[in-house]
Amino acid sequence: MAKTLTHSKKLVALLLAVALMLSVCVVPNAAAANETTTAAPAKTGSFTNTSDDGNDWISLTTERTFKVSIPVDMTAEEAEAIADDVVWTLDYDEDAGYLDTTLYPHHTEGGEISSWLNENDEPLFKDIDTKVETAEDGTVNIVLTFSNSIYFWGYDWYTQEIFEDASAPHANGGYYLDICGWYYVTASVDGEDLGSAYTKINPYDNFHTMKEIYADIDAIVDYAKENTNIYVEKRSMGMSAGKNGLASLDMPYLIIAKDKAATEKWLKIAEQAETDPQSLIDDIKDGSIGDYQVPVLYSNVHSNEVAASDGVLGFAWMLVKNAAVDTPIDYKMLTGFTSKGEAELANQLGQVGEAGSVAIPELIKDKATYLGYIRAEKDGYSEKVDLEKYYTVEDKNVSTKELLEDVFFIIVPEENVEGRTYVTRTSSGGYDLNRDNSFQTQAETQNMTQMIATWNPVSFAEFHGRIEQFQVEPCDPPHEPNFEYDLLADHLVTGGEALGIGAVANNGAHNSYVTPQRDYLSYTGETNADGSYKTEWYDPWDDMSTSYTPQYSMLHGTVAYTVEVPAYDDYMATALPYGMLTQSVYIADEKDSYLTDQATIYLRGITNTNSDEEVGPWLTDRYDVEGAEADIFR
Repeated sequence: MAKTLTHSKKLVALLLAVALMLSVCVVPNAAAANETTTAAPAKTGSFTNTSDDGNDWISLTTERTFKVSIPVDMTAEEAEAIADDVVWTLDYDEDAGYLDTTLYPHHTEGGEISSWLNENDEPLFKDIDTKVETAEDGTVNIVLTFSNSIYFWGYDWYTQEIFEDASAPHANGGYYLDICGWYYVTASVDGEDLGSAYTKINPYDNFHTMKEIYADIDAIVDYAKENTNIYVEKRSMGMSAGKNGLASLDMPYLIIAKDKAATEKWLKIAEQAETDPQSLIDDIKDGSIGDYQVPVLYSNVHSNEVAASDGVLGFAWMLVKNAAVDTPIDYKMLTGFTSKGEAELANQLGQVGEAGSVAIPELIKDKATYLGYIRAEKDGYSEKVDLEKYYTVEDKNVSTKELLEDVFFIIVPEENVEGRTYVTRTSSGGYDLNRDNSFQTQAETQNMTQMIATWNPVSFAEFHGRIEQFQVEPCDPPHEPNFEYDLLADHLVTGGEALGIGAVANNGAHNSYVTPQRDYLSYTGETNADGSYKTEWYDPWDDMSTSYTPQYSMLHGTVAYTVEVPAYDDYMATALPYGMLTQSVYIADEKDSYLTDQATIYLRGITNTNSDEEVGPWLTDRYDVEGAEADIFR
């Protein structure tokens, strides 16, 4: 999202110029235009990730060990005689169509494994060893074993030091895709190929290009149709802008529901909320509304914040795959603090009244649990935490079919389809679409806001990055004065914590998160005239502007969040689906309250109700004096 980030440095590639570089690790040996094309190597061998931690692929953000076996028509003695002369290469398979060569004209062709370098000009591949093995069936194999280092290196703007960064970079442009894609791992002696295996180089296993996102959306629909009885449909919200000579692209989204009737009934409920909200409130209260499901929206818009959209896509897969089986989804939840956790939380929050300590805002003190707040270091990033040391951790489960009794999902893996095509923050017109929701000047924004206005989701989380503390809204003040904030606040903190807790409890690397409205108020070390401790929002992350998509949706009565992931890696691509799952469980349990609040927001508008008394306290000043700015804004 990248509002003002004074509270958090961004991990970035060494320099912005890196994003404009050509291939970094291996300089392509471009073939002459009139050179004869050679046939692709035969895929006779196998490529295995022996770390047992993911796909049989090379990840640029995870250190792994590998084994390549190439069967040869030789005796073991003959193979031993040539083993020291074997040359191993990684050769890019352009025919696999991983990237559009007109958009990525500088992709590496590959080269000898020993020649590949990471961003710090150190060997990308290490421990390279060739040996001969004979299988149980007598087949003789030339075997390569090797490991990879982390490819990416970041730059700390505070210390001016570079460091190994196990995350895809926060860069405006997918320069790193110039080394990604499908590769032949070929063994040769004196220029003669012995055989090849096949693998993929990816920023991380769950990374998707826009082409792969499109394919996965179709695959999800097909899988659901063939294996489940739930309703999964791909819809289009329209076409992208297609400016500066680039093609206009489809903007798809998924509906995942119990059945089509659930979505049709909701559209009638949404119309009732907008035209006769009091009758809807009455229907909810007396139960005459009957069986119904509320929509929950998840999306991404800054397409270079890549793990965000991969996580949204992963949640869609989680839902449909579980709908195909009889067992529920198992997950963990933090439900309380151990004695050590209580002590560490107090330590990390700091002494009450002491300058710099966290002050708990009065307006949310009864809602905030602080579960998931404890960090590996008091002022550190979201890193690995011994959760069972500090929390009571409970095993829970829920099935897709159970969830769909109360909610249905609107899944937008990528709003900025053009940006994801070349991994930029902006669209083809150079616009930041997450600054356009107030005026809606761009086709993509118009399509997205129309979709929101059609469905009126009760909850919406848009995933971004990269804030290393792992940040889950709600925002701190100042708040947009046209929001009926008292009603939205019924679930902002609790729904945000439900997402944050689920995400940090179900991954192996990023086990803490922060919330602006809960955590960014600090004591100044001074006292007021009445002896109370003075507080100040030193580093606001506000929802004053509706230019951001989630904040725009709040005008529709949607409880909305911007979620900033701490890294672009497999841990976050795995964590986010669990965060969405656990938030959805909370929403399912509270759906009557969500819908009642949304209908009440419309009721206030239709009846021109003066809600200053209810909303006013939320319009605080920078010192968190409740209602201090109510007269200014209301």
